[in-house]
Amino acid sequence: MYCKNCGREVKEYARFCPQCGQEIKGPVKLTEKTVECCEAKPVKEERVEHLAAGVTEEQVANKRVAENVEMAPVMSVFSYVILLLLSAIPILGTILIIVFAIDSSNKNKSNYCRAIIVFWLIGALIVVLFGASIFGFLYSL
Repeated sequence: MYCKNCGREVKEYARFCPQCGQEIKGPVKLTEKTVECCEAKPVKEERVEHLAAGVTEEQVANKRVAENVEMAPVMSVFSYVILLLLSAIPILGTILIIVFAIDSSNKNKSNYCRAIIVFWLIGALIVVLFGASIFGFLYSL
């Protein structure tokens, strides 16, 4: 094979020209010889089929990841509103939000409850900081 950009001869398994860096477009042929040359591991038949079809390794990996990831059920707006109202109840709501945050059966609900807990912590920090400054100001009078 030859590079269409600079004309230099390139190996048949090369993806880029070693001289100019141009991507070599055309069918990539993998044989046992080229596999030994560029990899220490044997190539699976599936990989050869994907490369012959023009599918990149990244696309194959993304498809495998997407197949293995379990999608959490979508929460309705009503569920979000109920959780928000539940978070306003002082003791029972706090306990339930913490339980839902730990529970991993529904990732959406778990993440939303964790966000509520983070907002509680930020609110508590703001109250402590401003409360201390207001108390200090009133004490100085």
